[in-house]
Amino acid sequence: MPDEKPRAAAISRQGWLLVIGLGIWFIGTGVPSVLFELYLAALGLNRTSIGWMTLAHNLGGALMAPLAAWLMDRLGQRRAILTGAAIGIAAWAGTLLIPQLEAMLVLYAISGFGLVMYALTVVPLAAMLSTPANRTRLFSVSEGVSTIAAVVGNLLAGVLPAALALGLAARADSAEAYRAAILVSLGIRVMALIPLARLHPPELPHEAGPDGALAPVRRMAALRYFDPRVLLKLRTPVFRYALPLAIIFFGGSMVARFLTLILRDRFGVSDQFLSMLLAAMNLSMGVATFAGPWFAQRLGRVESLVTGAALSVIAYGVVGFSPALAWVVAALIARAAIFNLALPLYRAHIIDRTPPVEYAVVNLILTTAINVGALAPPLSGWLQDRVGLTPIFLIAMGAYAVGAALLWAIAVRDRRPQSA
Repeated sequence: MPDEKPRAAAISRQGWLLVIGLGIWFIGTGVPSVLFELYLAALGLNRTSIGWMTLAHNLGGALMAPLAAWLMDRLGQRRAILTGAAIGIAAWAGTLLIPQLEAMLVLYAISGFGLVMYALTVVPLAAMLSTPANRTRLFSVSEGVSTIAAVVGNLLAGVLPAALALGLAARADSAEAYRAAILVSLGIRVMALIPLARLHPPELPHEAGPDGALAPVRRMAALRYFDPRVLLKLRTPVFRYALPLAIIFFGGSMVARFLTLILRDRFGVSDQFLSMLLAAMNLSMGVATFAGPWFAQRLGRVESLVTGAALSVIAYGVVGFSPALAWVVAALIARAAIFNLALPLYRAHIIDRTPPVEYAVVNLILTTAINVGALAPPLSGWLQDRVGLTPIFLIAMGAYAVGAALLWAIAVRDRRPQSA
């Protein structure tokens, strides 16, 4: 049976500040999502080295996660996300301004600190700024606004290199033009910190103590998130929820980080075409995400992600093996819309089964599972350099098929208590 949801309530003013901040941030992320791999290729890096860059970013975030957790304890969620974002932006800029591979790997790894601070704070913030009555709405609207904002960044990526190349006396597809465009996008990310700085998360909810008096729920120290004894005592079965995401995102990352290069190599498309395609994908994601509550009520939140994963198998088959560019474009847009519509629903489903004191640790585990995908690009790049594209698409399709089966098992299990 589909999840039964209470009547949706309005999003609070603080919730809208979060949505606005994320929207501006994702305008800044939309530019490098088109251009960064093209920039690395313009520097002369092969696919294997590009894959290692992706791994460095996510591995750096993972290694610095204890520091991020300590800062969240000491600074609080709002100041921690601002600090992490500032460090991440500065390291990103260093990655662009020092174009030697060893230095780029180190600096790009440090920029992963911003990623892990975002991961540790943004979903718990959204959870604290919402209630069960409006949580699905806030999660879906924030995801929708973020993806639509990324459309603006994607479109900027199609014009910024050519515009900036004029002042640089360089080609529009040169490393210099790509670098300048990505630096502009970092400036946009700085602007996102203004609304995020105005957030004031509420206190944790109260619970009855031994004497019956109400007291605030005690916040678990963030550094304990890395204590196996704590993780094994969680009251929500987060590891069961995280496993399908780890498998799915590993498969997807075999293709996603190289998509612009794959399409340019296979079909000879221009940077402007790539920016329009990624804009169309993000637009479809954003528009579809607004339909998230409708799908949650009629299909079920986990069942929606099952559908997205299953259709991704077909989509990657088309992208990997169809000689027709039109079919490839249609498959990419449809897959982006359906899968990303369902992902915030799955997060909301898990949050509703999580005590407030465990929000941050559960989100860290889910984000870690998603970041397992960072292990895929070095393997994908190595296979592309030595074998070709066929194995990476077969691995992606197999991973989505296994993930869909595991998600279906979760959906069946989670329905049982509700029907009792």
